[in-house]
Order: sequence, then structure tokens, then C-alpha cells
Amino acid sequence: MEVAVRNGTRAFPSETEKAATALGEGWATAAAMKRVSSEWLQALRRLADEIDFLGDAVRRSADNRQWAEAENQKKIARIRAGGH
Repeated sequence: MEVAVRNGTRAFPSETEKAATALGEGWATAAAMKRVSSEWLQALRRLADEIDFLGDAVRRSADNRQWAEAENQKKIARIRAGGH
């Protein structure tokens, strides 16, 4: 998912920039398209960064859950064996 978002950040602005450039500098639409393109690029980059962060957080959470489950199983085995 992150790769798709990051690739999208490359493709979207270049096509919009081409269209805006084709309109020429005298058109208000060209300036608006360039502004929208820039803002979308920033939003997509922030989204990719957030996906990156959340992906790491989910991975750490899964690792912690697996570790906690293993620790709980060890404790239960000790209790059943008569230890504490």
C-alpha cells in the first residue's frame, strides 16, 4: 500500500503539471492546477508517511502480542507444574 501511495505521489503531479503548463502562464486555471497539484502531492506524502508509521506500529503490536502470549504460556506451564 505504501509503495502504491508513494508511486501515486510521483504520477499525479507530473500529469497535472503537464496540463497546467499546456494552458500557459496567463490562465488562472493553470495557476490553480499547479497549486492543487502541489497540495495533493503534500497530502499524498503525508499519507505515505502515516502508512509507514502505522505499519511499523502494527508490526510492533503483533510482535508484542506474540511475546506476551509466549510469556503467559510459560507462566501457566510453571503454575501447572506447581511452581510460581
